[in-house]
Amino acid sequence: MIRGIHHVSIHTADLDRLVAFYHTAFGFTPACEVYSWANQPDFDAVIGVPGSAARGVMLKAGNCHIEVFE
Repeated sequence: MIRGIHHVSIHTADLDRLVAFYHTAFGFTPACEVYSWANQPDFDAVIGVPGSAARGVMLKAGNCHIEVFE
């Protein structure tokens, strides 16, 4: 039985702008430091994108979480 969803992920071309939007509009705050990766074959294999690179952050508001990455 599914009891909930931990988080959804949203891709954006401008991480800082979308984080500011979710903070201002809905009160989301970072749940962790901004993270990034590049040139990591393990990540490439998990997401199925060779040569991937990204920067992201997990946001939270109450018990709702959103992962935003660019």
